[in-house]
Amino acid sequence: MPTLITTELKPLTQSSNGRQRQTSTKQAIRGGNMRLLYIATGLLLSSTALQAGQWTTGWGQGTSEYIAEVDAKNGLNIACNDINPVRMMATVNGKEYGSFASQSFDLVVDGVRYTTPYDTGSRLGANSFVPMWDHLRRAKTITLETQDGQTLALPTTGATSALPASNSREFGCVMEIAVDDATPPPKYTRHSPS
Repeated sequence: MPTLITTELKPLTQSSNGRQRQTSTKQAIRGGNMRLLYIATGLLLSSTALQAGQWTTGWGQGTSEYIAEVDAKNGLNIACNDINPVRMMATVNGKEYGSFASQSFDLVVDGVRYTTPYDTGSRLGANSFVPMWDHLRRAKTITLETQDGQTLALPTTGATSALPASNSREFGCVMEIAVDDATPPPKYTRHSPS
């Protein structure tokens, strides 16, 4: 039986003085060849080329990713698998928000605000996620609003094909709390642009 080894992969990034430095990303690896992991990750990233201005999808290490990329410094990533609760990470002007960041964000889809849509740790949050997902698939406008007042218009192109229908077998997003089918989804508030 393989042992579980937890290690930190440290991808190289360019520092301001031109030298390469290491940044840290936690990864769990079942004992084996690190070199093979780096090669596989490189192939996965090169085969899942991001398309600026549209939604794309990718899959790796058991996780489906749904990405709305505006450009290299702006976008939204929704990560779903059948074990961990859904995670959403946004980048606005190079700053990160969401599931793994210290600041939150809301999505405004066709004027309807979804507050911290990735927070599925409450009945309200879990029951709100699926209607938000379905709304994203058919959206005419999507705006991301951060806790510190940044806004970002996200693309709608490709959302229907990238995001599987919530009632399909391909939908694999798990909530922290089970969705209560007997409870109707919450009422949403219309958002008026200021």
